[in-house]
Amino acid sequence: MKLYNTQSQRLEEFDPLAHPVRLYVCGITPYDTTHLGHAATYCAFDVLVRYLEYRGATVDYCENVTDIDDDTIREAPKRGTNWRDLGNTWTAHFSGNFPDDPKKRDPLDFVLWQAQAPGEPAWDSPWGPGRPGVNPRSHLVLMGLLALSRFPPLQSHSVRLHA
Repeated sequence: MKLYNTQSQRLEEFDPLAHPVRLYVCGITPYDTTHLGHAATYCAFDVLVRYLEYRGATVDYCENVTDIDDDTIREAPKRGTNWRDLGNTWTAHFSGNFPDDPKKRDPLDFVLWQAQAPGEPAWDSPWGPGRPGVNPRSHLVLMGLLALSRFPPLQSHSVRLHA
């Protein structure tokens, strides 16, 4: 497989099975509605991740939300609000395009400590036997992978469409 490396400005061989693929993709800057560029980014990297996983690669995907930026700072007064509220509004709008989990009482809830079910592995804790919930575990793994790994992450800061 060959990928275009913007640092070397060349197509380079890329072996996704040599080590885990760590992929950082720059997410939305929430100051207005999403646009075709966002869709192109999500489609391109969704296809890439699916292909790499199909080939047997382990892919760790990380995406940010740039909720403070020149655009949010400049746009907020035009809309009679502050940058934080503007970012929160558009992030919620963007996130609202994903279905809610009907089992959650609050969409922001996540499990810090998963209680042990019969037959499952568990560790002792002040809250009883169980294991770390997926969200804190994913965060810690991601921090370790992206910050401490000896393998540099693939990074995308935009997708350019060429005719």
